[in-house]
Amino acid sequence: MFLSTLGLNEKMVYNWLESQKHGKSIPTKVSAVNSFMPDRARESRFTDRLKRAEEFLDSLPKVPSHYCRADTMKKYIEPVFGSIADLHVEYKRKMDDETEPSIKLFNEMDLRLFKPNKDLCNICCGHDAGTITETDYNEHIKRKDDSRDSQAADKRRAATDINIKSLLVCPTLNASAIYYKMKLSCHNYTVYDLCTHAAHCYFWHECDGALTANVFTSCIIDYLTNSDLVGIDTVIIYSDGPGSGVGSPTVSDIRLLKYTSDGKIMYKTRYDESYIFLPEPRKKVASEDGFITRLYRNKLPIKHTKFQHLQQLKTVIPKVYHSFYDGLQVLKY
Repeated sequence: MFLSTLGLNEKMVYNWLESQKHGKSIPTKVSAVNSFMPDRARESRFTDRLKRAEEFLDSLPKVPSHYCRADTMKKYIEPVFGSIADLHVEYKRKMDDETEPSIKLFNEMDLRLFKPNKDLCNICCGHDAGTITETDYNEHIKRKDDSRDSQAADKRRAATDINIKSLLVCPTLNASAIYYKMKLSCHNYTVYDLCTHAAHCYFWHECDGALTANVFTSCIIDYLTNSDLVGIDTVIIYSDGPGSGVGSPTVSDIRLLKYTSDGKIMYKTRYDESYIFLPEPRKKVASEDGFITRLYRNKLPIKHTKFQHLQQLKTVIPKVYHSFYDGLQVLKY
C-alpha cells in the first residue's frame, strides 16, 4: 500500500534503507517527485506492465486441446516449466526483474501448467470437495473395484493390458529459447503383456499421425498381427477412460466390449450383467485386396509458424538432427 500510494519501486526503497544504515540520507527530492506523481501516470505505468505480462503469457506455446479435459476453457502451457516459480523466474529474466505476472493474472487468463502425470478423476475430486454425494461416490468406487477385480481375474488367465499415455514435446532442451517456440507434439502408446511381461511402445510425432481412435486401433492391430497367437482364442484388452464429468457420455459407460469371430459386437455396462448386442450397425471398412486401407497417404503437414519456430530452434539443436526438422511438411494455405 505504501509503495502504491507513493508510486515507488520496491527495489528503490530497499536501496534507500540500506544507504541509511551506512549514514547516507534518503533523497527526499526523488521521493517527493514520486509521491506527487499524478494518478493517471501511475495508472498508465501499471497498465503498461500488465499488458507486457499478458503478452508474455500469450507468447508461451500451449498444449493441444485434446490433452486437456473437454469441458474446460482453461489453456495449458507446454510442459517446459516445472512449477509456477520456474515460470516467474523466466518472466523476471525476460522482463528485467518485473514482478508481474502474479498468480492472480495467471488465473484470470485461465492458464495452467500442463502436468502429464495422472490426476484424480472428477468424481473423486468432487467427493473431496463435498459436491458429490456419498451414494454416487460409493457407486463409483464399486465400479472401480469391479474393474480391478476383473483385471486381476483376467491377469490370471494371461490376458493383455493396454495403457495410453502421454504428451511429449520435441525438441526437449534446457535452453530458454524453447519457452517461446512452438514444438512438435509427440505421442506414446504402450502395450504391456501381463503373461510374458513384454512391453511394446508405439511412438510417433504429429506429422506421422493424429490422436484419433483409428490411430490407436492401428497400434492394436499391429500388435496383434505381429504377436504369436497360435492356440489362443481369446484376447482381453484393458484401457483407461475416467471421463470428463458426472453423467457425461464417455467410453467409461461401457465396461466390456466383446468382438466375435462372425463380426458381431457385444457390450456390458456392468461386470455382473449379461452381454448385450451393440444396436448400431457396423460401418463397412473400405479395403484394398482384402486389407484395411492406409489411414494416411503422406506425412501430415504442420503450420508454417510452427515450422519457422522449429527452424529457429536449430541454433540450440545439434546439427546431426537438423535434417529431420528440414524435412517436415508445411501446410499450404
